[in-house]
Amino acid sequence: MKNLVFLSAILLWSSAVFAADTIKLKPDTDLVVYGRTDTSYVLRSVESTNPSDIGNPVRVYVPVESSYPDQRDYFLFTSGSPYNFLFNINTSSDVVLIPLYLNSVGGPKYIKMAVKDGTVWKVFNDSQLPFNNVVNSEIQYSISPADMCLQMTGNECVNLLPSISTTGTTRTLMTYVFFSRENETSLGIGATIDLATYPNGMYVEVNLSNQINPNILTTITNVRQGDKRAFLEYTSNQAFTGGKFVRVIERPASTTADTIGSTSGTLNGREQSYLQNSEFAVTDLVNGQAYNFSVLFIDNYNFTTKLSPTASATPQLIEELLKKEACFLLTAGFGEEHFIIDYFRNFRDTILAKTYLGRAFINVYYELAPKYALIIYQHEGLRAMIRGTAYVVYFIMTNFVIILLTVALGVTGIYLYKNKEKIKV
Repeated sequence: MKNLVFLSAILLWSSAVFAADTIKLKPDTDLVVYGRTDTSYVLRSVESTNPSDIGNPVRVYVPVESSYPDQRDYFLFTSGSPYNFLFNINTSSDVVLIPLYLNSVGGPKYIKMAVKDGTVWKVFNDSQLPFNNVVNSEIQYSISPADMCLQMTGNECVNLLPSISTTGTTRTLMTYVFFSRENETSLGIGATIDLATYPNGMYVEVNLSNQINPNILTTITNVRQGDKRAFLEYTSNQAFTGGKFVRVIERPASTTADTIGSTSGTLNGREQSYLQNSEFAVTDLVNGQAYNFSVLFIDNYNFTTKLSPTASATPQLIEELLKKEACFLLTAGFGEEHFIIDYFRNFRDTILAKTYLGRAFINVYYELAPKYALIIYQHEGLRAMIRGTAYVVYFIMTNFVIILLTVALGVTGIYLYKNKEKIKV
């Protein structure tokens, strides 16, 4: 019994000595940061591997309201919704909710947050909730971008005010959330602090933007169809500065570029990383059903470009696609229309079909290939083998002259090297 009491005392003592105040993100979960205006929704954010390092902060992206008349039509959540998701930089009740994970020894202590103003750090948020000896406590910490801006002596937030008729302003404010010292009451709003006095806090980079991009226009230039899939090739008239994602929207057929807030459509949860000119694979479609798709670009604030004019697509059962393409093995391998299939089809029609041996090969191919096409399509390993072989043969055929010259030069070089003594004589 005495040993047990002694061991418990040692454990309590070691906890008191070695424990430290820490504020961090909750581990083992994806970071979810909420914005709350007249509704709550998830802000885009980037988790940090070491938020106690100012060079590796948590990043949060906050869309800000401006007086630009059509701004909300360029915001992803606007379509079909009565809510105002944009932050008013004058309104302290528009807040960001950050999930924190707390440990603290002793108390009472209070969570505070400071913003960097030039070279100094100023307190802008002062939680009145005391913490005493908390272990792995979870809270949603509420901060207001408007309160941050009140502490800025420069003009960092001026062009973010809703009274300013402008778009195109993006600002980054660096903040630091920390515990006060035990029983400390002198750190009110506006107090300046030395971060070295308050270690083990967490840096949060708060990015603010009211920037929209009304002049960027995207166009779907080509559609390839497959089994339950459609592949949309798109391009745009200019780069989207700050672009992070491409999204596909299903909507009524249209020949015009429309804003997201002025048209109906399905905000499909299909996104991929932003590229100005690329291809978007839309999957999990219904074969035989006609779709009208548009693409748009999105930044981290959920501001968007205009929707492209629609392009139609009707995915097909693999059997129908095989019959249509009449290039059975390659279509089974790729599972869709593809430029390599087009290349070999053209080779068949312009080269093989004009020779006796070529026509004989075509006849044998169409006698045997349909029997094996569905088997190949149902086995991903066989499909990968067909695709790999097709790419290799395509490369050889389209670069035959270069390959032949390279081989000839290599053989010549080897010959000259082996016979250099004879050549000298």
